[in-house]
Amino acid sequence: MVEFLNGFKGVDLIQNPMPFLIKIAHFCDQDIEFYLMLISTRAVPTFLTKLKGVLIEKIISNKETLQSNEEREVLIYRVHFFVGGLMSLYQDWFTGKFECTLEELNASVSRMMIQGFQSYTFK
Repeated sequence: MVEFLNGFKGVDLIQNPMPFLIKIAHFCDQDIEFYLMLISTRAVPTFLTKLKGVLIEKIISNKETLQSNEEREVLIYRVHFFVGGLMSLYQDWFTGKFECTLEELNASVSRMMIQGFQSYTFK
């Protein structure tokens, strides 16, 4: 997962997250059984914590959208909130708690992320 993050800048992930989310879906589709098994193991909290940290750092590294230290602080909170929520949504999707496709879930997440980060992307 970390390797394909290199193809995206932090600003890309908040201005238009859909290409990234599609890439995650394709990545998971390559071995869906493995990820279904992984999500049900005791190792999942460690895996998700590491994944969240990498994704959060990638988005926060986006300095071109920040005007002040106050904006940076609020952005950090939003990024943590959205990434944590994204991981939770994926975990729930893998365990069958949602009756939608991964593509439908990604479309909803993309819309929410764009709305939640508008103040940082349209300056």
